[in-house]
Amino acid sequence: MSRKRWAVYPPDRVPPGVGVCVDEGGAIDVTEPSALCWFLEVYPYLKAEDRPIEWVQHPGETVFVPGG
Repeated sequence: MSRKRWAVYPPDRVPPGVGVCVDEGGAIDVTEPSALCWFLEVYPYLKAEDRPIEWVQHPGETVFVPGG
């Protein structure tokens, strides 16, 4: 059976390693690494206060992530 590792940040926080740019017209451009790249290249170097909220979802479990 497989498991899924979740790592989430509050909606008002940009995760480390993710770039967000807003141009003069208000268009938003987001650059983000793949999940694998983020866990291998960004995650190991995060300070404790910069780490995401994490958990592992096991087979048969349901995860509810509220909006906002």
